[in-house]
Amino acid sequence: MSLGAGVVTLGVAAALMGGAAVAVAETGTDSASSSSSEASSSSPSSTGGTASTSSTDGPSSAAPAPSAAEPADSPAKADDSDPGTTGSTSSASTGTVPKGTVSAMTVKISAPEAPKKSDPPKEAVAETPSAPTESTPAVVVDAPITQPVEAAPVTPAPKSDTPPARSNSASRVTTPSATAVTLAAPQRIVAPTPVTLQTLLAGFVAQMQYIFFNQAPTITVPKIATGQGFVSGTLSATSGNGQPLIYKVVKQPKYGTVSLDAATGAYTYTPMDVLVTPGITDSFTVSVDNGAALRLTGLAGVVQQSLHSVAKALHMAGSDTAVTGVKITATGTGKYGDPGNAAYWQQQSFGDCQMMATAAVIGQLTQSTPPTEQSILTEASQTKSVVHRGNIWDFSDPDSGTNSEDAVVLLRNHGITAELSSFDGDKATFANGLLQFEKLKVALAQGKAVMTSVNANTLWAASNFGGDGSSFTDPNHSIVVIAVDAANGKVTVNDSGLPDGRAMEVPVGAFLWGWQSTGFDLIVAQIAEPAVTANTASSYALAA
Repeated sequence: MSLGAGVVTLGVAAALMGGAAVAVAETGTDSASSSSSEASSSSPSSTGGTASTSSTDGPSSAAPAPSAAEPADSPAKADDSDPGTTGSTSSASTGTVPKGTVSAMTVKISAPEAPKKSDPPKEAVAETPSAPTESTPAVVVDAPITQPVEAAPVTPAPKSDTPPARSNSASRVTTPSATAVTLAAPQRIVAPTPVTLQTLLAGFVAQMQYIFFNQAPTITVPKIATGQGFVSGTLSATSGNGQPLIYKVVKQPKYGTVSLDAATGAYTYTPMDVLVTPGITDSFTVSVDNGAALRLTGLAGVVQQSLHSVAKALHMAGSDTAVTGVKITATGTGKYGDPGNAAYWQQQSFGDCQMMATAAVIGQLTQSTPPTEQSILTEASQTKSVVHRGNIWDFSDPDSGTNSEDAVVLLRNHGITAELSSFDGDKATFANGLLQFEKLKVALAQGKAVMTSVNANTLWAASNFGGDGSSFTDPNHSIVVIAVDAANGKVTVNDSGLPDGRAMEVPVGAFLWGWQSTGFDLIVAQIAEPAVTANTASSYALAA
């Protein structure tokens, strides 16, 4: 039941109870012996009302005398109730109530008490009802009155600053210890917009177009954004079916976070704190949906999407969504890492570049003197390899080299965790190399240590050290990257293979070319977690 219907029902019920109480007061009989005709004669709509009711024939000033069969102590004793509540309500202060006027009605109802034999019947005294207070708010029953009602004459009430309440000439009879029932002001409920044939037809057409002939949204510019530190932009897309677009991030950036307005496509990219100064290139993925407003739920949704899937399979309808990547460049100084870590460089004496790079990383992360060549090789000769049978190092074959996976094992012996990653085969593209290079720069910005496997000749030739006449494409060397100056296109490395390999600078292009030969093999090490992951690594025996 709605709130409005509840209010009307409460008003009607109160009116019926008030009418019954008036009938009892007028006839002076108890409820066990009263008849329906007597109750009818005392109702407000009767043609010959009494002092306790108002009628259409005018007010009456005399109360009916008790019948012969009526006990002398049965009349209602109106003046035993508290002052200000005894008698019938009226419209004397406002005159005749116009037809259809709605007013406050107060009814006091209580269980009847035994009549007092010594009290003779008295007239009911009419009064003007007081205005409702906050504790007993008036209720307006929003129902028309079918007949005009005239007010009964009453003694003028004392003047008051409070405006008199409007009355509907309803009667009120009180008995001792009565409980007041007050009806509250109406609360109108706005009716919902009616469903018309036109709206039904429009909804049906929209559903048919979506299910069988939907067109995917089209994403336009910009897909690339550049800014200092924090990057903001707005995606632009066109709906394929005229419905509202919903933007959503389906893949967060690697080196920061992005907030996206689902309705407008406006976004803000925030890089990691350590990358605000040097800057970073990052990306995230966004989907644009123009079917959300039309998708149904429940069983209807199941049927709808089943038909929609068939239409898409038959190429009648397009997808609800379009997906695109957004490339972000947060500009900065372009400087990553610390060239001061050149202090941990040592030159190798055997084909043990991987072991010497491992020793340099241990010294860099522990901020202590790195293990000597002899000590790190001895440790390797006593540690089981995870790549081949036997231990990591074999003194009987000093030029056999070692593998990246075994370097991770040795780092773990010193309380250092490391992540090894690379791209295999045809996935070792230049585009993936740039992604790996961003990962390398971020690791340096975070204070981590970085080892890479490269082709030695490519780096040495580009650094004016010449090559050794061997291949320029085979993976054959391991180094430690200590800094990157992207603004000037230089990579600074500790290379144990050269007498002057401490803090050797290599052009970025040459570094990437020599790095590609190993599938962009990269070890990122740190004292704290995360744990070691080496499931995507490729094994290289590096002996140079």
